[in-house]
Amino acid sequence: MPKKITKSSNYKIKSVGIIGVGKLGATLCFAFDILNILKLVVSRNEKKISHLQKHTNSNFKGFNSINEINVFPNIIFITVPDAEIKNIAQELASKFPEKLSKTIFIHCSGTLGLDVLEPLKDTSEGIAVMHPFQTFFNYDAIDLMEIAWTIECSEHLKPVLKNMIEPFEAKITFVDEIRKFDKKSYHLSAIFASNYLANTMFIANKLAVQTGIEAEKLIYPISTTAIENSMPETNLYEFALTGPISRGDIDIVAKHIKSLKNDKLTLKNYILMGLATTETAYSELIISENIYLKLRKLFFNEIIKVYS
Repeated sequence: MPKKITKSSNYKIKSVGIIGVGKLGATLCFAFDILNILKLVVSRNEKKISHLQKHTNSNFKGFNSINEINVFPNIIFITVPDAEIKNIAQELASKFPEKLSKTIFIHCSGTLGLDVLEPLKDTSEGIAVMHPFQTFFNYDAIDLMEIAWTIECSEHLKPVLKNMIEPFEAKITFVDEIRKFDKKSYHLSAIFASNYLANTMFIANKLAVQTGIEAEKLIYPISTTAIENSMPETNLYEFALTGPISRGDIDIVAKHIKSLKNDKLTLKNYILMGLATTETAYSELIISENIYLKLRKLFFNEIIKVYS
C-alpha cells in the first residue's frame, strides 16, 4: 500500500512556518501543506515562494526577509545553511522580542546543537534540533515517511514535537535518552550512506549507459543487492566486498585504469575509491599485506600522474 501522510484525531499542531526554502525546507513545506498547517514561508528567492503558492493548497503568507514577518506560527523551522542559522536566530530575537512567546523554533542541522538557537531561548516557547536522517533531492513529501529523526530539546517539548511528525510515521530518537550520543559519527554515517553513495551511483550509471544496454537493467539489481548485503540487520560487522580488489586481482585493476585514460573524471573516481576500498579491505583482513601494498602502490602512482 502506498505511503500516505495523514493526521489523526489527536493531532494538535495548528500552524507551522519555514524560513529557508532549500531542498529540505521545500519538502517540509509540501508535507505541512498536506496537513493543512503551513502558514508562513520566508525565502529571499521570490520565485520559490511563487512556486510554492502555485503548487500548494495552503493560504500561507510569504515573505522575502525576516523584517517583513507579521505572523508567528506554533512552530517555525529554520532550514537555512548551517552558517546562517545563528544569524537568523539573533535577527528574530532582536526584531520580535515580544511576539515569540508561543512559538517553538527548530533547526535541522545534523552537526549543530541547540547553542546556535540560544538567542531565542528566553523569548520563545522553546528551541529544538530535529534532524531527519534522509536525503532530499526531489522535493517529495513522501521522502519524510518512515524515516529516523533525532531530536534535541527540553523535556516539555518532547510530546509536542513527537505529535508534529507522527503523520510521517517517524522513527524518533531523543538524543538525551541515549547514554552516549556521538553526533559526529551520526552525521558522517549519513554522508557515507547518501552523499558518497550518490557519487558512486552517478559514475556507475554513466558507465552503464555506455554499454548500450538499458542502464536500469544493469544497475538496479546489483546495487540493491550490494546495499542489502551491507544492511545492519543482515551484516553489521562484515565488509561485504566482492570484485577484483577482494580477490587481489591486480592485473584486472591495472587494465581498468588503462581503459579509463581518456575519461579523467571516471579515472579519478576509480583510483580514489579504489584506494579507499583497498584500505578497508586490508583493515578487515580481506586481502593480505602483500596484495595491499601492491594495490596501494598502483593507485598512488596513478593518483600522482592524474593530479600532477
